[in-house]
Amino acid sequence: CLAQNGRFLEIGKFDLISNNPLDMSTFQKGISFYGITLENMMIKNRNSERKRLMVTLLENGLSDGTIKPIQAKIFPKANIEEAFKYMASGKHIGKVGLC
Repeated sequence: CLAQNGRFLEIGKFDLISNNPLDMSTFQKGISFYGITLENMMIKNRNSERKRLMVTLLENGLSDGTIKPIQAKIFPKANIEEAFKYMASGKHIGKVGLC
């Protein structure tokens, strides 16, 4: 759900590697889609000034709420069955983990 002329940043490789389809009707609203891998931005990019700028932008975005981290629900290892039921319910948003 993006605003008119909004920008979507796919950060990570899963959907890119999986070649998951995009609904082309989304682009009728003038939306821009960007596939970004932090590996390319931080490791392969030798420009340290650009790295500093990216880190600063991420820090500022996290502190002012512009960037919202993915929610995570962590279950103890002993509750693995509960964790699977939670995932199977399809009601979760974000990551589910065991520790």
